[in-house]
Amino acid sequence: MRRLCVLLVALCGVAAAEETPVWGQSGAVPAPIADSHGRAGTWWHPKAPTSNAEDRTVWGNRGVLFGAVQREPIPEPQEIPYVESPIISCGGPVLNNILFQFDQANLSPQAVLITNEVVGLMNQYATDTVLVEGHTCDTGSAEYNLALGLRRAQAVADYLVEQGIDRSRVGVKSYGETQPAVPNDTEQNRALNRRAVFQFTLGK
Repeated sequence: MRRLCVLLVALCGVAAAEETPVWGQSGAVPAPIADSHGRAGTWWHPKAPTSNAEDRTVWGNRGVLFGAVQREPIPEPQEIPYVESPIISCGGPVLNNILFQFDQANLSPQAVLITNEVVGLMNQYATDTVLVEGHTCDTGSAEYNLALGLRRAQAVADYLVEQGIDRSRVGVKSYGETQPAVPNDTEQNRALNRRAVFQFTLGK
């Protein structure tokens, strides 16, 4: 009787083992895929039933959720802030101002060197134009300084034309004492205000 019980237990154990297939030993293809409905698990969608006579095993032909898996959280979409592109301004060349002696409008040797740089630039860029601005310090009347500023600007423009620059590309304007570069509070500052300034307009 004892032998019969042992035998029955052994047989039942074998039957249970046969009804519980082991993943990886069934030959199931293709590989399982993650569930697509938000559930934490994996589904197997076989091309043909395997060990599935009564659809009771994990190899069911409809696929069975067989185990929870750890999923990486899907990051929230990040809004990319809008940043305006900087406006790049293409200005003309900046040169040293031409300085003049008190109540004078003739070009010094240093002024000639600076003006020659303008000649070179205008020869290189044949569509550029230049406006020569004449300025003075605050010594004298406003009317006199306006006329003096114009003489200074005209002297520079005449030199440019003498060097072959077409007069149509050169303009002149006087500001007199109205736009000092520095305050007219010392003689050194007044000397800096007696000047001509180049303003370029770039051609196309």
